[in-house]
Amino acid sequence: VRLAPSVPEPNLLAVVGGCVLEFVKQGSICRTFMHSDQPDILRLNNGIVGGLFRDFVFVKDPKIAREILEEPNTCKPERGYRAFRRLTGYKGNYDFLSSRSHKDPLYARTRVAAYETLMARTAKYYDTLFLDTVRRVVDRCGDVENGQFHVVHEMHSVATSLITSVAFDEQSDQFDKNLFDAAVWIIGDMIARPQNNSLKILDWIPTQRNRELKRRQTILIDTIQSMIAN
Repeated sequence: VRLAPSVPEPNLLAVVGGCVLEFVKQGSICRTFMHSDQPDILRLNNGIVGGLFRDFVFVKDPKIAREILEEPNTCKPERGYRAFRRLTGYKGNYDFLSSRSHKDPLYARTRVAAYETLMARTAKYYDTLFLDTVRRVVDRCGDVENGQFHVVHEMHSVATSLITSVAFDEQSDQFDKNLFDAAVWIIGDMIARPQNNSLKILDWIPTQRNRELKRRQTILIDTIQSMIAN
């Protein structure tokens, strides 16, 4: 991984500004770099001031990918998850669980257990909660706004509804809306203000946008805690 070739070719602009954010905005990372003519491992440089992602590494070789996932000492740096910790307002432990190896005991006790539970519930409720949620979205396909059907919005909405219903056993349009609206706004803000992901002190400047960020973070946290409490 350390010897992986960098994309794009090193130059002053790439060293300073990076390239990942532009590919994220275009939605073209996978289409560009997953072709067979690209190396099995490559690194997208995000520059000194990029902030949103660091050392974005693509691994296409399944054998190497498995070795990385199962290497007991794998632990990605905290800064790689700084952007995602912004969803919760940087609360909680810096040791983001996904930065650990799949072989790590902490990962096994939490993430693996949660995944097994979710898959069991998905199988159990597939013919009821899962399909009923999908059918509700299909039934709304006739409800267009100015002759347009917002496909991306609906696909994200149905994904949120499946999480709340299957994982948390909650069927609440309000919970779905709170989770979806808050997460989308915060992620959009990450892309719009990548410098804040590198220098989180910028989030504490009392501007109108930062106050809105705090409000969205509170909504997200309160909604998740309410579902857990229920």
